Amino acid sequence: MIAIACIHGFGLDLPKVEILFTVIVFANPPFLYFMSFFFRKEESGSLFIKLMHFLLGLIAPLALFILSFINDKTRDIGDTLRWFLYPFPIFSLINGYISINGRDISMWINELDEKPEIYSKYVAGYPLCFLLGGLGFYWILVALFELKVFDIEKCLSGRGKSN
Repeated sequence: MIAIACIHGFGLDLPKVEILFTVIVFANPPFLYFMSFFFRKEESGSLFIKLMHFLLGLIAPLALFILSFINDKTRDIGDTLRWFLYPFPIFSLINGYISINGRDISMWINELDEKPEIYSKYVAGYPLCFLLGGLGFYWILVALFELKVFDIEKCLSGRGKSN
């Protein structure tokens, strides 16, 4: 909520960005909980999550934003890659934030006559949809792992053993 306070405190023109920040507060914890099932040691899981947040929350959104300017081929590559990264909540948040901040650029890239709505497909609609969808999806996965429907420990302990 500090981010929202800073956005309003500095008078940034980011309408309705509060929705993204509110949803990420509820969508990211089940994702992190889900990811924790894949690590035996807390340290290795923590390091992986930190690297993932750095790569998917900073590097990937900026790289895709830059790809949208180079030419039509790189824009198409970026648009395709974006779909593989949307399921990660941190990527959806930052991509949505960048899209809201650059909605004038989005108007130019998509050759629109007027500014698109904030949560349309041209700006931050898809990131919001993936955050909302991920909220339920990751809680379902967590429940399935907790109920041992998917037993990752069994899979990890069997690795490297021959029958």
